[in-house]
Amino acid sequence: MTSKHPDLIEIENMLNIREAGVVEWSLVTRLAFFGLFIILLLLHLAGLIRPGIAAETDTDAQWSLTMLIGSSACIAYGFFLVRRGQYLLSVGLGAVLLDIFLLACLPIIWYSALDIPDGSPVFLMKNELFTLGIVMIVVNSMTMRPLYPAVMAAGMVGIHLIITQVVLNDPRVVLASGYIEAFNHEAVRQSDGTWVRSYNFTPPGGVQHTASLQARVDITGTEWQMFISKPNAFTDLLGYTGGSNLRLTEGTS
Repeated sequence: MTSKHPDLIEIENMLNIREAGVVEWSLVTRLAFFGLFIILLLLHLAGLIRPGIAAETDTDAQWSLTMLIGSSACIAYGFFLVRRGQYLLSVGLGAVLLDIFLLACLPIIWYSALDIPDGSPVFLMKNELFTLGIVMIVVNSMTMRPLYPAVMAAGMVGIHLIITQVVLNDPRVVLASGYIEAFNHEAVRQSDGTWVRSYNFTPPGGVQHTASLQARVDITGTEWQMFISKPNAFTDLLGYTGGSNLRLTEGTS
């Protein structure tokens, strides 16, 4: 049976001490980051700051506050273990997985708490989730293990891929290209004086939908509305409204 050379043991101890130090710093940074958001969320709930700084709605703030307080308790316990020199790898990796879990929950909270008129999830692709992910990658880069920021980056890629898939599978997201496609079809005058261009399309998922672009013309211009129908699901779901002048050189949406 062989034993490790004393010099190797000393080097391992030095590396463990150094790793414990940087893991501590990464945990402290998380606690400071979470603490700042907890204060902002409390100020939001107290009505001392306007919506949009820390949260959009009280429901959004309450869910986020609950998650951050629970996460802070977990990080504090991990800090206690690291200070004792125990479970360095487990604590470091656990903190990364906690970061990924929090970021994955945010889109769910936002979608559930915000009052989106048409219910479309497109707004999830235009928020601060990417910025928060970069911040957490930087925090995890403070450690000595490249594994942590790599896992964080992989988690962020996975979250964005899932969001992209959800958005692309929503029939209301086809409207941008669908609006242009409508002009490839003949307009039919309706009994109420409007003009309608209808066509069928099949988004990801394989279920055929019907799109109808309705135009109402008067002396001031043209009012446009795009309706989407899905068999046995919904009929004439309003997905787009806009207006243009009669020459189609200017418009609003």
